[in-house]
Amino acid sequence: RRAGIAATPRPVCPLRGADVLARGLAPGPRVGAVLAEIEARWLATGCPDDRALLTRWLDTAVAAETPAALRR
Repeated sequence: RRAGIAATPRPVCPLRGADVLARGLAPGPRVGAVLAEIEARWLATGCPDDRALLTRWLDTAVAAETPAALRR
């Protein structure tokens, strides 16, 4: 049973740092924090394959968690 679990690839969230930066967040540790938040939500909801949904989550995370002063 463990061998089967070990052989199962871990899902990879389709969003990347470039997606966060494209939303205007300045490079730095906040990029990773935003990605970690979205990945946790993505995993918790069954890894939906819905780019529009992921984009909404990303836009919300960047807007809600980033003071305007940190945006490019």
